[in-house]
Amino acid sequence: MAYDLRILRPAERQLADLPREVRSELVAAIRALAQEPRPAPPLGRKLRGEPPRYRLRWSE
Repeated sequence: MAYDLRILRPAERQLADLPREVRSELVAAIRALAQEPRPAPPLGRKLRGEPPRYRLRWSE
């Protein structure tokens, strides 16, 4: 099941400021969230609080 994924305008501007190689890897990681929005550790971790949110750890 694929989910809808939106990158908001402020995030697009921040992505545009990144080097091309980093930007392409990060965008690929973000797009992968459309297939699996709750990645397993060590890449993903549930954060405390409501509504449920998850952290995505990305490294170069």
